[in-house]
Amino acid sequence: MKARRAWTLQSLLSCVIWNGILVAVLYFVAYRVIQGLDAWVTPLIQPEVQNLPEDIRGSLASFKQFLGESRTYLLPVLAGTGGTITLVLWLFLALQGRALLRRAELEGAPAVKAEPQARKRRAAGDEVEKPIAATPPEPSVQPAVQVLTALQQEGRFIDFLQEDLKLYDDAQIGAAVRSIHEGCRKALGEVLELKPIMEEGEGSAVTIKPGFDARAIRLTGNVSGDPPFTGILRHRGWKAERLELPRPVADQEKNRVIAPAEVEIEG
Repeated sequence: MKARRAWTLQSLLSCVIWNGILVAVLYFVAYRVIQGLDAWVTPLIQPEVQNLPEDIRGSLASFKQFLGESRTYLLPVLAGTGGTITLVLWLFLALQGRALLRRAELEGAPAVKAEPQARKRRAAGDEVEKPIAATPPEPSVQPAVQVLTALQQEGRFIDFLQEDLKLYDDAQIGAAVRSIHEGCRKALGEVLELKPIMEEGEGSAVTIKPGFDARAIRLTGNVSGDPPFTGILRHRGWKAERLELPRPVADQEKNRVIAPAEVEIEG
């Protein structure tokens, strides 16, 4: 309430001062203009001027009379106009300021109420509870599980990695790898579209221009100075152009089964 009353008085005082200055400046300028016009007209209508037509002399006399009346009513007119403008402007500023103060009071009300309670707790020796930082959610394992499931279903990828290859010769491993390669490539093609980062062939000379993406291109060997760099492409790299995984439901979020165990029941 005190802030609103103070704002009302301050806005009224400001409007009165600035509009008073404006009215004073306008009065001074208008008075000087009227005075100059009167000084220009007065010699023309004197009896000594004989070569001036009567109609022009009458018009100049009427104009001089108008200047005299304007000088008389100039101050009351400017004062009344300035006072009206001051009142309208003050009402507008007062209403806008009160609305802003009311909004600020409503927004700051919870904090204002909470601060005295906290001071009372500290005075009583109670420990004030500190806000608990929100812990980030655990990353979902479903995308990785879904990719591994697809590789297992089509190419037995997990079985191949868990197999002890020391028990087999190279010919047996080569025959198994061919079918695993075909199945895994098919599984990846259904959920993932890969594209090489660099189109040049491996083993060819390439130039790395300034502003390259360090996440997509890794420089090895004798790297010094600033780009451009010239080197041999050892691996083209890969990036995922498209990745489409089925959206897991809530019950599947904690399901980490990649491939279920298969049990054949003998009848």
